[in-house]
Amino acid sequence: RPRSRPPPTFGRRAVNSQPPSGPSSSYSLSRSSSSSARSSPIISVTTANHLNSPMAQAAAATAAALEAKVIRKSAREVSAGEGQRQDKENGASTLPTMTTQPLVFESRFESGNLRRAIRVYDREYDLQLAPDLNDTEARCQWFFFSVANAVPGIPYKFNIVNFGKKESLYNSGMRPILCLAEACGVEGGESSEGQPLSRQSSQEQSPQERDADRSGSNGQAGGSASQSVRHSWVRTGEDVCYFPTPYRSLPAPVRCTTSKTPTTRKGRRASVKESSGKGAKSKASKDDEEASKGCGHGLYGVTFTTHFESSSVYYMAMCYPYTYSDLQLYIRTMLHTRVMMGPRGRRDMREICRRSLVCKSLKGNRVDCLTITDFGTMADPLLPDCSTAGAGVMLDRPYVVVTARVHPGETNASWMMKGVLDFLLGFSPLAIRLRRTYVFKCVPMLNPDGVVNGNYRCSLAGCDLNRQWGNPSRKRHSPIYFVKRMIDRIARSGRLVLFCDLHGHSRKEDVFVYGCEPFRGRDIDRDQLDPRDEAEARARIRLLPFLIAKHNPAFVMRKCSFKVSKAKMGTGRVVVCRELGVPNSYTIEASFAGASCTGRHMTTREFEGVGHSFCRALAEATDAIEVGVDTEMELLNQVDEACGLGLAALNMRSGENATGENGSDSDADSG
Repeated sequence: RPRSRPPPTFGRRAVNSQPPSGPSSSYSLSRSSSSSARSSPIISVTTANHLNSPMAQAAAATAAALEAKVIRKSAREVSAGEGQRQDKENGASTLPTMTTQPLVFESRFESGNLRRAIRVYDREYDLQLAPDLNDTEARCQWFFFSVANAVPGIPYKFNIVNFGKKESLYNSGMRPILCLAEACGVEGGESSEGQPLSRQSSQEQSPQERDADRSGSNGQAGGSASQSVRHSWVRTGEDVCYFPTPYRSLPAPVRCTTSKTPTTRKGRRASVKESSGKGAKSKASKDDEEASKGCGHGLYGVTFTTHFESSSVYYMAMCYPYTYSDLQLYIRTMLHTRVMMGPRGRRDMREICRRSLVCKSLKGNRVDCLTITDFGTMADPLLPDCSTAGAGVMLDRPYVVVTARVHPGETNASWMMKGVLDFLLGFSPLAIRLRRTYVFKCVPMLNPDGVVNGNYRCSLAGCDLNRQWGNPSRKRHSPIYFVKRMIDRIARSGRLVLFCDLHGHSRKEDVFVYGCEPFRGRDIDRDQLDPRDEAEARARIRLLPFLIAKHNPAFVMRKCSFKVSKAKMGTGRVVVCRELGVPNSYTIEASFAGASCTGRHMTTREFEGVGHSFCRALAEATDAIEVGVDTEMELLNQVDEACGLGLAALNMRSGENATGENGSDSDADSG
């Protein structure tokens, strides 16, 4: 039976695209020319004992023939090299010569995302990201991987080629971040596998084993990689450009329709132009044609050039990472090591902060809720362990619910949440006043499974959890289901005054807010409403964003939007506002890039500053309400001047029986 031969490599060494086995091995996908891997063959001839025997003569003849063949092959290679050199001098195209050793990429750690690295030239690589698990739309945006084996001082070009968004802040100056592996660890340390501490994959251990490991040596370090990250991560990249790539995504699943005519997303039939010859086709027909050929819509990519100072392991990411392990280490360290200095001396952290479990995710990770208030002066049946409170005096404190990280790739939301927690657990008079006034329910990470697996937007079920608040499933959307049930229980008691969800934005600069305009219902005639009351309600909704802008220069009031589109009906802020009846429901968006007022990237300290500004604005609004109506109306008039709501004109005409026509919405903030 004839032997099967491997396919020809056409002058290039064949590369196995599968990574090597082993938990700690690294792999690199590269294409190199045969000249870099070529070596002279070694000919070994074994002769018989008798040199004059026929066997010895045949062996000598074979050796001579092989030696002559090698000489002829070497002569051809030399002549071919001369020909390539002459063609290069004459301007003819030749295959690229690989002179440097290939880079070694790795992303098999917590929150890592890199699917494939292809070496296209000597120092240029095409990088492909892994889409969210079980996501039919194959969304890619978040990347986090390591690079090693680089030659110091020379430029390397990277092309990330499978983004799905048409617009990005990379064309506005945003750059990736880079960090040396030794600088990522706690106190300059490094893990045994060459990865930064607290970034090992949690897929190989159960939650109980991970908690036991973290309560050991890592828990005694006094900090995590995220806490020292601000001193090590730097922005990198030159000649950054966001562009359409020649790659295409997988086709979208075909939806069955009753009509053969292609329809648009809104259900209206698309017009198809029929003409002979080179007739134009509609967009829908082109998409159907591409889907039938097995290809989807076009993809986009970013290209940039960077340098490495050494051949050590470097980590590269889209934004400052904040992993599930970082959060668990922060909570455990805060609850067990921190104490508070108050009027009564040293107080245990449990007197102001308690940890409770909302639910377990699909993968078994914890969804924690931190309840922050002054437990020493109240007992509330809505609070955990209320029977152990001090005085046992029942106080009707209002509730504030803050959530973050429903989209796992928006790591800046975790840094803002860290700023909120640090402020509320601090020693300042404002923090003490807020704890004595409100009960804060903070859920720092709504999507821990997506964070662990390096997803950008979805959970393990392939769902965008921020679109499931309307009717969440107890099994598939368990974090949203149980958090909504908790919020509904508080809202039914009439004590929920504020809901805020923290997010990151990849296509806009600055920090801004999405809110909800007052919803009166469709059955109410707008002509029967008092225009002054409606304008005052709209001003009250804009009061908190207005105060945040006063405390933080990166917050831009004119970018805030309070209109609700049909695509946002399933988000948390809309459901809490319209279904649960909480008008002060917001989404704070922070840019991945930076603030337009400074023209530079935002750091982790500035993201935490957004959380501090949120708490200060809440304290100022609380003081204005407690002082009296005059102070509150003064603030509302300032909001009216900034947003142009027409409240001042209505106040002037209130004694003249102002009509609804005078208080129209023509000057409303379009957002």
